[in-house]
Amino acid sequence: MSLIEVILGPTNTGKTFDAFNQMFLYKNGAFGFPLRLLARENYDKACKKYPIDQIALITGEEKIIPKNAKYFFCTVESMPEVDLEFICVDEIQLASDYERGHIFTQKLLYVRGEFKTIFLGSTVMEDLIKELLPEAEIKFKNRFSQLNFITHKKIQNIKPRSAIIAFNLIDLYEIADQVRTLKGGVALVVGALSPKTRNAQVKLYEDGDVDYIVATDAIGMGLNLDITQVYFSSLEKFDGKYLRPLNDLEIAQIAGRAGRHTKQGFFGSTLGARFQNKGMIESIQTNKFQPLKKIFWRNHKLIFKSPYDLIRSLRKNPPNSKLVLKKDASDQNFLMKFLGEYKKKFVITNSKELEVLWDVCRIPDFQNISDEKHLILLSNIYGELHRNRWKLSENFLNSNIKKLEDYKGSINDLIYNLNETRTWLYITNYNQWLESNHWTKVVEEIENRLSEEIHNNLLQKFVDKNQSAIVQNLNLSYKNINIDPNGYIYIKDEIIGRFIGFRLVFYDKFKDILNENYKKIIIEQISLNIQMNTKSFIDAPEESIKCVANEDKYGNFENLHILWGEEKIAKIVKGETVFKPSIKLLVDEKLLSANDIDKIHTKIENWIFVNIENKLNLKTNLEEFNKSSEERTFVYQLIENNFNYYKKGVLDDFKKIDESQRKKIHSLNFRLGKNIIYNTELLRPELMTLKFNLWCVFNETKYNSENYIPRDGNATIIYKNNNKDLYSFLGFYKELNFLIRLDVFNEFEKSLFKREMRGPYALPIDLSNLLGIKKEKLVEILLSRNFQIIQTGENDQIVIKKQIKIQKEKNKTKKPLNKINTKKQPLFNNPFNELNKINAR
Repeated sequence: MSLIEVILGPTNTGKTFDAFNQMFLYKNGAFGFPLRLLARENYDKACKKYPIDQIALITGEEKIIPKNAKYFFCTVESMPEVDLEFICVDEIQLASDYERGHIFTQKLLYVRGEFKTIFLGSTVMEDLIKELLPEAEIKFKNRFSQLNFITHKKIQNIKPRSAIIAFNLIDLYEIADQVRTLKGGVALVVGALSPKTRNAQVKLYEDGDVDYIVATDAIGMGLNLDITQVYFSSLEKFDGKYLRPLNDLEIAQIAGRAGRHTKQGFFGSTLGARFQNKGMIESIQTNKFQPLKKIFWRNHKLIFKSPYDLIRSLRKNPPNSKLVLKKDASDQNFLMKFLGEYKKKFVITNSKELEVLWDVCRIPDFQNISDEKHLILLSNIYGELHRNRWKLSENFLNSNIKKLEDYKGSINDLIYNLNETRTWLYITNYNQWLESNHWTKVVEEIENRLSEEIHNNLLQKFVDKNQSAIVQNLNLSYKNINIDPNGYIYIKDEIIGRFIGFRLVFYDKFKDILNENYKKIIIEQISLNIQMNTKSFIDAPEESIKCVANEDKYGNFENLHILWGEEKIAKIVKGETVFKPSIKLLVDEKLLSANDIDKIHTKIENWIFVNIENKLNLKTNLEEFNKSSEERTFVYQLIENNFNYYKKGVLDDFKKIDESQRKKIHSLNFRLGKNIIYNTELLRPELMTLKFNLWCVFNETKYNSENYIPRDGNATIIYKNNNKDLYSFLGFYKELNFLIRLDVFNEFEKSLFKREMRGPYALPIDLSNLLGIKKEKLVEILLSRNFQIIQTGENDQIVIKKQIKIQKEKNKTKKPLNKINTKKQPLFNNPFNELNKINAR
């Protein structure tokens, strides 16, 4: 039975992040998002972390489905109807949305993963979840940072790293123009933009080219940016039928974009908007809202015997009083209009025709200008399908798609064309209607070209390239220079740079314009902040410092940095040994005294000794074992092999050491098998990753960690011409074309020894699970280790140890191979004492 988990909380709680990671603990899964942009964003993120041939993207306008796809990122409407181990739906409170709520409700009530189902959303769903899904486990997550209200501000007084919200394109462009005039540049985020245009606009903000975003309420769904303040230019929106006030939850969803991770966020108003209701403000700050009483529902088990049966099934009453029947969904409206308008032209005679008509009526109207125009498009498509055995002909596609290739006009004209292109993206992604995917690619290229034109037009209109004019208006003087708690440096209301770690970084547009005299004034004014920052670091707890690796776009190791909080303060470089690296401080010597730099250097070196050298280099701990030649030999080999290795008879070597010394070695987390010794701590994933990074630094190489560090709890990696020194250093043993972690390989050998004592045995599937490999690969390993596999049934196999004929040695003084040396000292309380009874292979 599927475990149903409901995670409720405001924005910035990590709900989506946690669910994203959970999905990859299962063999397969699907994640449903409310927007195409969000599905694409998480798909891109997954492709960077996991094999791209296992990741799929399915939205109305975009489908990327590899042959071996296991994990699907989708819009909620496009989630695949296949059995999957894991299912997650984001923003489940949208079940109350008038337009799309019934789709979210259908997922909530009827869609389940085989093992786990997760719904993410707002706390307003708690009561409904308890009634509709009494078996669900409800969890709550708190916001990482506080969200606070700030008073009304004029546009010119709004600080950098802010977003201003508008609810129609006219207001959006007017506000953007004001911000450009007053602040020098602005990025625009509108739901109608393609992912490519939206990402290009967001990049302007992320890169610091602009410090302001003007956006529609599309920003409320998952746009994770470093936004400090969100300002509303209006508290009303047109919902397609009426101009209505925003409700508390809608405002909170948008306001919640302020304050990334643990950084405080603020929301307020500008221009004509004013927050008058103190109760609303308190609700948004505390995330306490009136619970939802009802959600929308529509029957999803449709009957296609006749138009009458289809309409009747769509109008079926809901099974619960908390569910409200959705009567006028867009697809249902167009079906009714089609059947009324074209009942003579198209006579529906069978269920196949009706099913195709229903699919056609579900084509979205992205332009949302005229029902009549969209209905004509639907009738043209259905007529073409009806004439051509349910396929769209090349001539039909060519004549319609060619009209989309218009890249001239205003921004509004281009967005109009883009919306029409999105409709045809949906149509050409409906594979059943196309002979080939050629037209899908053509429409994608048109969308990309339109996206580039829109972005360039927005850039030209709303980003001021005249940087010197901005600086002239800064009025640089001591009284105008300020630094906020996050390190942003202001001249009046203009942010010019940031104090990062122990460096002063000016934004690109000021870097070449601020002369040395200006920079000197700035440094003098913030010198007290610099001193306080240095003292804070010296007094900071060890937990605030961490070591983080950077990778290139292909996942290859690039470099290793020391971070204090989220700021890079030093780079780890090659040192005396792999376990004792050197550091290169990332400090501005103009800002800090030599004494302060020495203190910072010492603090970092001490941290490295405690958290890297002391944890990984066990040489000092082992050097005390020198009482006998046996101890010295054993310890020497252990140090030379970096504390983990495979060697025939290593257990016998260990037993030559005095028992009290063996106990001490055991207390250092060393464990032994017949042929293996390993350190349990050094095989922990986090320490293996650290060792991998340090090895790359010391050897000045750029390997991909995925080829050396197992993922998702596995202990086996497929051998791909890996560097032997590196995989041995990390604690792997090569068996055929697999690299197997030594602790797991030890369990594997131990299990084989035990089974061998009992005689023939069934193929041990548990060992393939232990190694994380397929049954066929286990058979290959057993055959290579001198076992014989006998087929006893269609699916049954028996494993037998081959008999090895031992020739008599001419030298009769040698002991027989199978004789047990009873004089050997038994190992203290060790399960491997039993191995002495086993004949050598």
